[in-house]
Amino acid sequence: IGSVYAWSVLTRPIMAEMGITLSETTGVFSTAILFLGITTCFLGNFVEKIGPKKSGLLSTLFFGLAMFGTYLAISWHNLPLIYLCYGALGGVGIGIGYMAPVSTLIRYFPHNRGLATGLAIMGFGFATLFAGPTMQQVTASFGIAENFLIMGTLYVAVMLAASLYLKPPVDGEARVHAKMQVETGPTAADALKTWQFASLWWVFFVNIACGIALFALAAPMAQ
Repeated sequence: IGSVYAWSVLTRPIMAEMGITLSETTGVFSTAILFLGITTCFLGNFVEKIGPKKSGLLSTLFFGLAMFGTYLAISWHNLPLIYLCYGALGGVGIGIGYMAPVSTLIRYFPHNRGLATGLAIMGFGFATLFAGPTMQQVTASFGIAENFLIMGTLYVAVMLAASLYLKPPVDGEARVHAKMQVETGPTAADALKTWQFASLWWVFFVNIACGIALFALAAPMAQ
Protein backbone atom coordinates (compact mmCIF):
# COMPACT_ATOMS: atom_id res chain seq x y z
CA ILE A 1 0.00 0.00 0.00
CA GLY A 2 3.05 2.24 0.07
CA SER A 3 2.57 2.36 -3.71
CA VAL A 4 0.39 5.42 -3.13
CA TYR A 5 3.63 7.42 -3.16
CA ALA A 6 4.28 6.20 -6.72
CA TRP A 7 1.10 7.92 -7.96
CA SER A 8 3.19 10.36 -10.01
CA VAL A 9 4.10 7.64 -12.54
CA LEU A 10 0.38 7.29 -13.32
CA THR A 11 -0.52 10.96 -13.71
CA ARG A 12 0.46 11.30 -17.38
CA PRO A 13 -1.28 8.10 -18.53
CA ILE A 14 -4.45 9.06 -16.62
CA MET A 15 -4.39 12.58 -18.09
CA ALA A 16 -3.97 11.18 -21.59
CA GLU A 17 -6.69 8.55 -21.14
CA MET A 18 -9.30 10.81 -19.56
CA GLY A 19 -8.38 14.21 -20.97
CA ILE A 20 -8.12 15.87 -17.55
CA THR A 21 -5.64 18.39 -16.16
CA LEU A 22 -2.60 17.77 -14.00
CA SER A 23 -4.17 19.47 -10.99
CA GLU A 24 -7.26 17.24 -11.27
CA THR A 25 -5.06 14.14 -11.41
CA THR A 26 -2.76 15.09 -8.54
CA GLY A 27 -5.83 16.01 -6.52
CA VAL A 28 -6.63 12.29 -6.30
CA PHE A 29 -3.32 11.68 -4.53
CA SER A 30 -3.94 14.60 -2.19
CA THR A 31 -7.37 13.21 -1.32
CA ALA A 32 -5.90 9.77 -0.57
CA ILE A 33 -3.27 11.26 1.75
CA LEU A 34 -5.94 13.39 3.44
CA PHE A 35 -8.12 10.36 4.18
CA LEU A 36 -5.04 8.43 5.29
CA GLY A 37 -4.37 11.11 7.90
CA ILE A 38 -7.99 11.33 9.01
CA THR A 39 -8.18 7.54 9.35
CA THR A 40 -5.03 7.21 11.42
CA CYS A 41 -6.22 10.06 13.64
CA PHE A 42 -9.73 8.89 14.39
CA LEU A 43 -9.61 5.10 13.95
CA GLY A 44 -6.50 4.33 15.99
CA ASN A 45 -8.47 3.09 19.00
CA PHE A 46 -10.76 1.08 16.73
CA VAL A 47 -7.78 -0.67 15.11
CA GLU A 48 -6.36 -1.47 18.54
CA LYS A 49 -9.72 -2.82 19.68
CA ILE A 50 -10.38 -5.24 16.83
CA GLY A 51 -6.78 -6.41 16.55
CA PRO A 52 -4.26 -6.58 13.68
CA LYS A 53 -5.78 -9.50 11.79
CA LYS A 54 -9.26 -7.98 11.45
CA SER A 55 -7.73 -4.58 10.78
CA GLY A 56 -5.63 -6.04 8.00
CA LEU A 57 -8.65 -7.72 6.45
CA LEU A 58 -10.63 -4.47 6.67
CA SER A 59 -7.74 -2.63 5.01
CA THR A 60 -7.71 -5.26 2.26
CA LEU A 61 -11.42 -4.74 1.67
CA PHE A 62 -11.14 -0.95 1.37
CA PHE A 63 -7.98 -0.96 -0.72
CA GLY A 64 -9.29 -3.70 -2.99
CA LEU A 65 -12.52 -1.76 -3.59
CA ALA A 66 -10.41 1.32 -4.27
CA MET A 67 -8.27 -0.36 -6.92
CA PHE A 68 -11.12 -2.17 -8.68
CA GLY A 69 -13.33 0.93 -8.44
CA THR A 70 -10.59 3.04 -10.00
CA TYR A 71 -10.37 0.55 -12.86
CA LEU A 72 -14.08 1.09 -13.56
CA ALA A 73 -13.81 4.85 -13.07
CA ILE A 74 -11.04 5.21 -15.65
CA SER A 75 -12.84 2.85 -18.05
CA TRP A 76 -15.95 5.03 -17.73
CA HIS A 77 -13.96 8.31 -17.76
CA ASN A 78 -15.58 9.28 -14.46
CA LEU A 79 -13.29 11.61 -12.48
CA PRO A 80 -15.51 11.98 -9.36
CA LEU A 81 -15.58 8.19 -9.06
CA ILE A 82 -11.76 8.12 -9.05
CA TYR A 83 -11.78 10.62 -6.18
CA LEU A 84 -14.30 8.48 -4.31
CA CYS A 85 -12.56 5.16 -4.94
CA TYR A 86 -8.82 5.80 -4.89
CA GLY A 87 -9.01 9.04 -2.93
CA ALA A 88 -11.54 8.26 -0.18
CA LEU A 89 -11.78 4.44 -0.02
CA GLY A 90 -8.12 4.00 -0.86
CA GLY A 91 -7.07 6.54 1.76
CA VAL A 92 -9.08 4.76 4.46
CA GLY A 93 -7.64 1.39 3.42
CA ILE A 94 -4.09 2.72 3.46
CA GLY A 95 -4.63 4.36 6.84
CA ILE A 96 -5.92 1.17 8.48
CA GLY A 97 -3.29 -0.94 6.74
CA TYR A 98 -0.62 1.49 7.89
CA MET A 99 -1.59 1.24 11.56
CA ALA A 100 -2.20 -2.51 11.86
CA PRO A 101 1.37 -3.80 11.29
CA VAL A 102 3.09 -0.86 12.99
CA SER A 103 1.04 -1.18 16.19
CA THR A 104 1.71 -4.94 16.17
CA LEU A 105 5.42 -4.69 15.46
CA ILE A 106 6.22 -2.42 18.40
CA ARG A 107 4.82 -5.07 20.75
CA TYR A 108 7.54 -7.46 19.62
CA PHE A 109 10.24 -4.90 20.48
CA PRO A 110 9.02 -3.19 23.66
CA HIS A 111 12.53 -1.88 24.46
CA ASN A 112 13.17 -0.59 20.92
CA ARG A 113 9.80 0.82 19.93
CA GLY A 114 11.24 3.75 17.99
CA LEU A 115 13.53 1.54 15.92
CA ALA A 116 10.73 -0.94 15.23
CA THR A 117 8.38 1.84 14.11
CA GLY A 118 11.09 3.39 11.93
CA LEU A 119 11.80 0.09 10.18
CA ALA A 120 8.10 -0.46 9.51
CA ILE A 121 7.65 3.02 8.06
CA MET A 122 10.79 2.56 5.99
CA GLY A 123 9.21 -0.55 4.50
CA PHE A 124 6.07 1.42 3.70
CA GLY A 125 8.06 4.03 1.78
CA PHE A 126 10.40 1.45 0.24
CA ALA A 127 7.43 -0.05 -1.62
CA THR A 128 7.60 2.87 -4.05
CA LEU A 129 10.92 1.57 -5.37
CA PHE A 130 9.20 -1.58 -6.61
CA ALA A 131 5.67 -0.32 -7.27
CA GLY A 132 6.68 2.59 -9.51
CA PRO A 133 8.54 0.60 -12.21
CA THR A 134 6.04 -2.27 -11.96
CA MET A 135 3.03 -0.01 -12.54
CA GLN A 136 4.82 1.70 -15.42
CA GLN A 137 5.48 -1.65 -17.08
CA VAL A 138 1.93 -2.92 -16.52
CA THR A 139 0.47 0.34 -17.84
CA ALA A 140 2.67 0.24 -20.94
CA SER A 141 1.75 -3.38 -21.63
CA PHE A 142 -1.96 -3.46 -20.80
CA GLY A 143 -3.24 0.11 -20.32
CA ILE A 144 -3.80 2.50 -17.43
CA ALA A 145 -7.22 1.16 -16.43
CA GLU A 146 -6.02 -2.44 -16.57
CA ASN A 147 -3.10 -1.47 -14.34
CA PHE A 148 -5.50 -0.95 -11.43
CA LEU A 149 -7.26 -4.23 -12.14
CA ILE A 150 -4.04 -6.27 -12.30
CA MET A 151 -2.27 -4.53 -9.43
CA GLY A 152 -5.48 -4.58 -7.38
CA THR A 153 -5.72 -8.36 -7.75
CA LEU A 154 -2.08 -8.73 -6.73
CA TYR A 155 -2.49 -6.43 -3.73
CA VAL A 156 -5.60 -8.20 -2.47
CA ALA A 157 -3.82 -11.57 -2.61
CA VAL A 158 -0.74 -10.28 -0.77
CA MET A 159 -2.72 -8.28 1.77
CA LEU A 160 -4.98 -11.23 2.58
CA ALA A 161 -1.97 -13.44 3.26
CA ALA A 162 -0.27 -10.73 5.32
CA SER A 163 -3.42 -10.00 7.33
CA LEU A 164 -3.92 -13.64 8.29
CA TYR A 165 -0.28 -13.75 9.40
CA LEU A 166 -0.49 -10.71 11.69
CA LYS A 167 -0.85 -11.42 15.40
CA PRO A 168 0.35 -9.92 18.68
CA PRO A 169 3.33 -11.52 20.44
CA VAL A 170 2.70 -14.40 22.81
CA ASP A 171 5.78 -13.72 24.92
CA GLY A 172 4.66 -12.91 28.45
CA GLU A 173 7.37 -10.32 29.16
CA ALA A 174 6.56 -8.37 26.01
CA ARG A 175 2.86 -8.30 26.90
CA VAL A 176 3.52 -7.14 30.46
CA HIS A 177 5.90 -4.42 29.34
CA ALA A 178 3.50 -3.19 26.67
CA LYS A 179 0.69 -3.09 29.24
CA MET A 180 2.87 -1.09 31.65
CA GLN A 181 3.65 1.40 28.89
CA VAL A 182 -0.06 1.92 28.27
CA GLU A 183 -0.99 2.18 31.94
CA THR A 184 1.80 4.57 32.93
CA GLY A 185 1.78 6.77 29.84
CA PRO A 186 -0.54 9.70 29.12
CA THR A 187 -4.01 9.09 27.74
CA ALA A 188 -5.11 10.34 24.35
CA ALA A 189 -7.09 13.11 26.04
CA ASP A 190 -3.99 14.19 27.99
CA ALA A 191 -1.85 14.17 24.85
CA LEU A 192 -4.30 16.46 23.04
CA LYS A 193 -3.68 19.16 25.68
CA THR A 194 0.10 19.29 25.29
CA TRP A 195 1.97 21.95 23.32
CA GLN A 196 3.97 19.22 21.56
CA PHE A 197 0.81 17.75 20.05
CA ALA A 198 -0.44 21.18 18.95
CA SER A 199 2.96 21.96 17.37
CA LEU A 200 2.97 18.72 15.40
CA TRP A 201 -0.49 19.41 14.05
CA TRP A 202 0.41 22.96 13.05
CA VAL A 203 3.45 21.66 11.17
CA PHE A 204 1.21 19.07 9.51
CA PHE A 205 -1.28 21.67 8.29
CA VAL A 206 1.45 24.10 7.19
CA ASN A 207 2.95 21.30 5.07
CA ILE A 208 -0.44 20.59 3.50
CA ALA A 209 -0.95 24.28 2.74
CA CYS A 210 2.50 24.52 1.14
CA GLY A 211 1.85 21.40 -0.91
CA ILE A 212 -1.46 22.74 -2.21
CA ALA A 213 0.19 26.05 -3.09
CA LEU A 214 2.98 24.32 -4.98
CA PHE A 215 0.49 22.19 -6.92
CA ALA A 216 -1.51 25.31 -7.81
CA LEU A 217 1.62 27.08 -9.06
CA ALA A 218 3.07 24.09 -10.91
CA ALA A 219 -0.11 22.90 -12.64
CA PRO A 220 -0.40 25.77 -15.19
CA MET A 221 3.28 25.48 -16.13
CA ALA A 222 3.07 21.69 -16.53
CA GLN A 223 0.03 21.98 -18.78
